[in-house]
Amino acid sequence: MGKFFSKLLIICSLTVTGCFDKPADDVAENPTIKFGVSCDYPPFTYLEDGKPVGFEIELAKLIASKLGQDPEFLDMQFSMIPTAIKSGKVDAGISCIGMTEERKQDFDFTDKYYDEEVGILYLKASHEDVDGDVMKILSHAKIGVQLGTVMEKNLDSAISKSAISNSEKISMDVINQLVESLKSGHVDFVLLDLFQAKFFAENNAELGYIVANDFATVGKDSGYRLILAKGSKYTQKINSIINKLNAEGKIGELLSISQAECSSRNQDIPCTNDDENCTEGVNLNDRLKENGGDVDATEPSEVSDSNILLQNSDNEDDNKRSLQN
Repeated sequence: MGKFFSKLLIICSLTVTGCFDKPADDVAENPTIKFGVSCDYPPFTYLEDGKPVGFEIELAKLIASKLGQDPEFLDMQFSMIPTAIKSGKVDAGISCIGMTEERKQDFDFTDKYYDEEVGILYLKASHEDVDGDVMKILSHAKIGVQLGTVMEKNLDSAISKSAISNSEKISMDVINQLVESLKSGHVDFVLLDLFQAKFFAENNAELGYIVANDFATVGKDSGYRLILAKGSKYTQKINSIINKLNAEGKIGELLSISQAECSSRNQDIPCTNDDENCTEGVNLNDRLKENGGDVDATEPSEVSDSNILLQNSDNEDDNKRSLQN
């Protein structure tokens, strides 16, 4: 009888232990999920009072909530995001990122959460009539585009196939730098997301835009998605969340709300007594311009009272190669 109870005790112990053991890669073991973001994409992702805000930030927060985790955001140059994923500094990237066959070799991508459209931003004073053939409009022009984006890849393709003749591509890391280059005449056009083109045109009287979906990705690889490490434990879980949110119409609601909030934040905001660095009458557009400047720090620095890290890199060549692979 004693042996029977001893065996029973061992079996019970194994059963209980098995019930409470969790696999090492269980999402629930880590209370935080880290997102790499590039905060120069209004209304998708941008900085307000030093904190990332916008449609993609709210979507990431919602995804984290559904996963039962707290979101942490690392703001970095767009071309740094894949490097940060490969090194394990972040779990996922979300910043208007498109999927390509080349990228799929090195990274996982979730299902799309937004159907991309492309726009061309131009200076009204320099181009009175820009209606018509997009490829013809861009011929013999300096075309600004963000480094490492799918739009840059599609622009390269158009130039190499002579769809655009005698044009020069000028790539930059930050959208706001491209917009300022357009205003100063260093580039003739800027190729960017249509939603962004509308935003900058609506908030800068001297700028106009046209639709240029010749440079949008079509078919099964179209749309913006989260990018993750190959074989990530998050991929399928986030896919389920995105599909459910889409079915419920929640993603469309988030986008509409973020667009309205972005527009309202662009209005002049008065200074508060305790804000020593505030300049009276500074609006979102000016703040974006300031945030587009160079950052000297090479290590992440924590922003107080929020799960936000600001990060830059001194190895831009590696970052460029990683994103373009």
